[in-house]
Amino acid sequence: MADLPAIETGLADPRFPPDLPLARMQRESTLAAWLQRITATAPQLWAITVTGCDTCIGTVALIATQAAQTCWLSYWLTPSEWHQGLAQEAIGALLTSTAKHSAYKHVIAGVALNNLPSIRLLEQLKFTPVPASQTDWIIPAEHILLQRWLSASLESRTVPH
Repeated sequence: MADLPAIETGLADPRFPPDLPLARMQRESTLAAWLQRITATAPQLWAITVTGCDTCIGTVALIATQAAQTCWLSYWLTPSEWHQGLAQEAIGALLTSTAKHSAYKHVIAGVALNNLPSIRLLEQLKFTPVPASQTDWIIPAEHILLQRWLSASLESRTVPH
């Protein structure tokens, strides 16, 4: 909760996409309640900071789903920090830690089709697109669904339902 003011500052940047859930929560004044809930329920929530500074410039989280061993990836960075490799570093570190120390085996991410930098980022992190016909996950029509297995022995499986 101590990071709330820094999160609000990052989301207030006019370059931050207004259609993302965090921006909507800020407009609706529900961001603080969301942050309190997510910090209590998502043990895999990390603040992204720059080395030598404690100011939160983004977050990366794995949020449990109803499917066994499956979680959603959620991440954002303040626009002033975009295109520096920080999101890739943070997500990669979280996935590595999770693969070693967690029951999660399967990670899902939904990304807007027009967010090409985010799609490329996830592809660099070995996420692959999932055809809508292979999944029961519901995402908006203007989004793409990507998945990654955290365990090599599970890579040949399909998306859990």
